Amino acid sequence: MGEVLTTAAPCSVHRRHSPRSHVNEVHHVWPRGDGGPDLAANRVVVCATGHNSVHALLDAYRRAHGDPGWRVRRRFTRGERALAETGWNRMSRSAM
Repeated sequence: MGEVLTTAAPCSVHRRHSPRSHVNEVHHVWPRGDGGPDLAANRVVVCATGHNSVHALLDAYRRAHGDPGWRVRRRFTRGERALAETGWNRMSRSAM
C-alpha cells in the first residue's frame, strides 16, 4: 500500500465522501507489484474504499485476461472502472 494522506479533498474516483474528511492513499495506476514505475505520472490519490475497489477490479481483469465483462464492471463506480482500465492497459502493454 502507498503513502497515506489525510485530506478533506475528494479522491480521484469518488465525487463525495461522508464524513467529508477521510483518509486518502496513493495508488499506483500500473501497480508496482506488476512492474509499474514509481513515477508521479503513475500515482493518483484515492480514498481507501476506492483503492480497494480498483485493485479488486484489476484482479478481475487479470482473471478474465483483459475482459471481465459488464456484469463484473457495473458493480464499480465510473471512476473506479476508468482507473482500473487504465491500469490494465498499462500492465498489458508494459508501458505508460
